[in-house]
Amino acid sequence: MANQYNAALCAGRHEIKTNEGVEVVDTIFNHIENPMDFGYMEGRASDFLHEIENDGVQILNLYITGLTPALTSFLALAQNWKGKITLWHFDRETGGYKAQYFQNWV
Repeated sequence: MANQYNAALCAGRHEIKTNEGVEVVDTIFNHIENPMDFGYMEGRASDFLHEIENDGVQILNLYITGLTPALTSFLALAQNWKGKITLWHFDRETGGYKAQYFQNWV
């Protein structure tokens, strides 16, 4: 089985649990002072991707917590990462998350 890693996009937005009930505690962005500072967010995204790559992560399960500029900054950098990315979106109807297979699944 591939080495998987769960992370939320931003810290402190709300409690996040996988559909299996496992709490997602790791985040890409712990604090974003200026949501228009794309350089900072892209730099942090790059650092995060290098960290998980060095840890041998092959599949990133990213739980989306809002803040569109943070997501687009991450996705801009992630396109060069060799691993697979699944974006998990909150489904209000079920109270769980729904997978969007984003990168390198095909």
